[in-house]
This record gives sequence, structure tokens and C-alpha cells, in this order.
Amino acid sequence: VLCFFFNIFLPIIGVSHLFFMGPFTTVVAMGFIAYSIVRYRLFEITFAIKRTALYIILTGLLTGVFLVVVLLTERLAREIAGYQSIAPAVLVSLFIAFAFLPIREKIQKFLDKFFFPSKYDYKRVLRRIAQELNKDLELSAVVRKVVNDVTSVLEIEDGSLWVEWGKYYRCIYATNSEYMGNRVYLKPKIKEYFLKSRDVLIKEEAEKRGGVHLRVARIFFPLFKPHKVEIGIPIFLEGRLKGLLLLSAKTSGDIFSQEDVDLLLTIASQAGVALENALLFEEVKSARIFLENILTNMENGVIGIEKEGIVRIFNRKAGEFFGIPPARVIGKYFRDFMDGDIRWVVDQVFLHHRKTSSWEVRLSGKGKKEGEEYILGVFGVPLINENKEFSGVVVVMIDLTEIRSLESQLRHTEKLAQIGKLTSMLAHEIKNPLASMKTFVQLIREGNEDGELRVQFARVVESEIERLTGLLQDLLDMSRPDRLNMKECNINQMVKDILIILQERAAEKGILVKEKLDKNVPSFPVDVYRMKQVILNLGLNALDAMEEGGTLYVSTGFEKVNGGLGKFVLSVKDTGKGIPAEDLPKIFDLFYSTKERGSGLGLALVKKIVEAHGGNVEVESNQGVGSEFRVILPVRLRKEEMVMA
Repeated sequence: VLCFFFNIFLPIIGVSHLFFMGPFTTVVAMGFIAYSIVRYRLFEITFAIKRTALYIILTGLLTGVFLVVVLLTERLAREIAGYQSIAPAVLVSLFIAFAFLPIREKIQKFLDKFFFPSKYDYKRVLRRIAQELNKDLELSAVVRKVVNDVTSVLEIEDGSLWVEWGKYYRCIYATNSEYMGNRVYLKPKIKEYFLKSRDVLIKEEAEKRGGVHLRVARIFFPLFKPHKVEIGIPIFLEGRLKGLLLLSAKTSGDIFSQEDVDLLLTIASQAGVALENALLFEEVKSARIFLENILTNMENGVIGIEKEGIVRIFNRKAGEFFGIPPARVIGKYFRDFMDGDIRWVVDQVFLHHRKTSSWEVRLSGKGKKEGEEYILGVFGVPLINENKEFSGVVVVMIDLTEIRSLESQLRHTEKLAQIGKLTSMLAHEIKNPLASMKTFVQLIREGNEDGELRVQFARVVESEIERLTGLLQDLLDMSRPDRLNMKECNINQMVKDILIILQERAAEKGILVKEKLDKNVPSFPVDVYRMKQVILNLGLNALDAMEEGGTLYVSTGFEKVNGGLGKFVLSVKDTGKGIPAEDLPKIFDLFYSTKERGSGLGLALVKKIVEAHGGNVEVESNQGVGSEFRVILPVRLRKEEMVMA
């Protein structure tokens, strides 16, 4: 009875009372009621009818049950006890009080099923959408499911999903494909509105509510005028407006109820997380595809090996070098297909966790004819993770086959050019001594008895023969292959021996020789004969550069580098006229000389010998001050020398 009174009669009495109080009061009261209905979405006619019908039926049912039970129990009590009791009525009332809620729910479901069927099951829809969003990480699939499910459930014609794209919001899916790819710029005021309200923006509702809602709506909805948007649902992620779900009006013409709004906001919150996961997955996939394209189209072979020895990267070019399809190698242990110098490089990186390389690796591959092979430069690099732990090896293989072929052709061309220069130089160098010899022979044949003249010509002939012999020896040395006869020697002692030879010639020209030899220079292997040629040629060049006297400085030095390696430095410095800056780049060229009677072989020979030892030659020169040549050689230290160093 109380339920019936409060839900049916009290509202009727209240409304009647409003009319008795006068039109003005009634209008004001109805205005407040209308505002509340619009502002808080309190009133739905279906909801009111359902509740009224429910409580009328429930009240009648319970009243009938109550009366029947009470009458029957009282009659039974009188027949047994002979008097009337209130106990049955109390017990029945308590029973009805406890049974009211479950009975009400049963009746409500019955009414909803037969008289007011719902358009969708709120919980079922949410559960289905959540399951679908969790099943897929593809961005296109995620947004398609969100938009299609919402438009299907709410019976909406057009829907679209927009995602933050830099400073714009871009349509990444729409039921009308014409709109896909469109983009708009949202003013800060719109973003601020959604972030503060955390609510949907409905066009019709904003017009009724006015204020900031109307101002924002007048900016927001014109941006999407072609899309016929009636409601905008924000998608938030980590305090940012990550996206927007935009929907047109319902095909039925119904308004968006509170139940609709709750559903949309819940779906938007789920979509935000799914969208972020999908965008991250999309970035990872794009990066992977981009990396695969790079690796596939590289002209170098690339192999990536995990620290357990499993191959994870094996590009097309690597497959061509090995003659193995990449698909057959990925996931396999590297030793199952790799051997020779390439495996040695990988093993060294695994053992020492440092870069290792090997040149001139020869490998028969799929792209070569029988009997032909690739010439590769192989580099192994250790992979170190953020915790500074070794995590694998990357092997890069550079195809040097064509380069070596071109180098061979170039060397052949250079040889032909050198032969031409050599022919010209030899013709010039031999012509003058032969002319002197011819004159001397003619004098003898004519019976010239001048003894002094004979002695003078004999000295000239002897000098020219020595010069030709030296020239021929230099040519022989230049033509020799780069094979070295390495023997361990004390290079400081070698320098002293050469300085003894140079002292006599230096004294003739008034040149002072100073030496400064580092006692810490260890003995190490060199080709003794050729290294003596280097020191002697540099010394003679320095003496020739000082025509009017000066000082020749010769010094040695040693420095430990790292990893058991050291660096030996030989310095030969003069105080001569120096070398012009424009001539410096050419002084090591074959047959190039700044001296009037120079052959251009001395410095070229020095450079060749030093480079054959794995070293290099440096030069500094200032005109009027002098020149300094430095020979730098690598030295592999023995264990005891490493400790001493």
C-alpha cells in the first residue's frame, strides 16, 4: 500500500497542488522540472510508464496475496483455537517484506520482455565489444569494430573515429568511406571542454543547456558538417584527448538517452586503451616493415645472431652469398651453415665481445658460376643492451668482388702508365751517362795522351755507372712483390748503423747529425733489408734538402696503445728549404721528384715498404724551415712487454 501511495497518488496530488497554486508558480515549477530533465537526462516516458505499470501490478498482486493469506490463516486459527489472532498477519507481512525485491525484479523482467522490449542489452554489448577489442591489435580492425558495433547497436546511419595526428585529428575510419583521411584542427577551447566535462557533447542538448555548452557546440559541430554529426564522444588516454567517436542521429529519430550515453562513454574508455595498443602495434609493425625493406634491398649481406647463437636476421644478399634461402636459416644455429673465415669472425666477437673484421674472404655463392667466388669484407660487431650486457652479434658482409676487379684493371692501367714513365725516365737517365762514356771512348780511340783528362773522365764514368746501378736497383725493389722476410731485430741499433753511413756524407756538406733514440723501444719483427732502405732513403733525402748545411735530427719513440698493441715512430727531420705546399700531396708518387736529378723512386719505395709492414708515413714541411718525415709501425707486444709497459 505504501509503495502504491508514494509512486502513484503522491505525484498526482503534487501536480494537482501546483495547478491550485496558480499559473505563474506552475510555469516556474515546470521550468525547473524541464531543466532538470534536460540537464541530468532524468525523464524518459518509457521509463515512467514501465515504473508505474510495475508498481500498480506489484501493489495489486501483493495486496491480493496478503488478503488471501491473512483471511485463510485467521479462519484456520478460529477453527483450531476458537479465537482471532494477529500473528498470521504479522508473519505474512514479514514474508511479503522480504520477498518484495525478488518478486519485483521477476515482474519487471516479465513486463520488459512482453510489453517493453529493450533495444539492446547494455552488459552484453559491452562484454562483446571488450572481447572483440582484446582479440585484435590491427589498428584498422580495432576502429572498424568500435564504429560498426556502436552504429549497429544504436541504429545510427553514419559513424566515424578520429585520432590525434600531430596537431590535427584525422579520420581513420568512417562508415561512409568518402570521409576517411579527412582531418580537422580542434581549438584548445574544445579540448579543454572535453577534458573538464569528461562527458559527451550532444548537439540538441547543448542548444537547450546554453552557456559554455552552446558556445563549444557552435565551434565543434560545424567542423564536421559533411558528416552530419549529432554527438561527439571523447576518447581519453593518460589525460589527453586521444580521439573522438562521432555519430549522426538515430535512424528512428529518438534522442540519446542516459543509457546510450553511459554505453558510449564506457565503450570510449575501452576504445582508448585498445587504440593506444593498436597505434603502438602499428608503429612497431611499420618499423619492422621499414627495417625489412632496408635489409632486403641492401647490397651488403647482414646476419643478426642472438647470444644463444640463433640466427634472427638473414637478408636476401646474405642468402645470395651463402647460396641458401633466408627462410631456411632463420631460427637455426649459426654453426650449422657457417664455417671458414666468416665463422672465425663471429667466434671472435662471441669470445671477446669486440669488433672483428676479415678482408679478402672468398666464398662460393648462388649468384656465381662454377669456379667463381665472391670476395668479401666481413665485419662482426657485438650488440650491447641498455644494461651493458652482451646480447648478440651483427655480421656485415661487403661484396668486394667488383671492386677488386676494378682495382686489378686500375693496377694494370697504372702499370702501363708507369712503364711509359719508366721508359721516358730511363731514356733520359741513361742517355747522359752514355754520352759521357761515348766521349771518353772517342778520346781513347783518338790516342789522347792527357793523363789528367783521362782520370777526370774515368771518375765521371764511374759515378754515372753507380747512379745507373742505383736506379736499376730501385726499379728492382719497386717491382718486387710485397712479401716480407720478417725477422725480429733491435731497430734502434739498425738506426745507429745507418747513421754511421750518413755521417761521412753529412760531414762533407757541413751538416750536424743529432740522434735521440728511445730506450723503451722493444725488439719486433721487420724485413731488415727493406727497413734499412727506408731509413737510408729518408736520411739521404734530408741531406740533399740541406744544400748550405744544417742539422739532421733522427729520433725513435714507442707508445703502448691498447689490447697488446704498441706504436713505433721513427722521425727524420731536416732544416732544409722545405717542400712547397702544392707539391706535398705528390711527393710519394712514382717518378715524381722536386730534385733536379732525382728519379722519383726513393719516397715511393719508402711508402711501399712501410705500408707492407702495416704502417704509414706522415710528413710535415714548411718552406724555409725544413721537413719532418715520420714512419709509424704497429707493434704486437709479448706478454712480458705488456706487463712492463
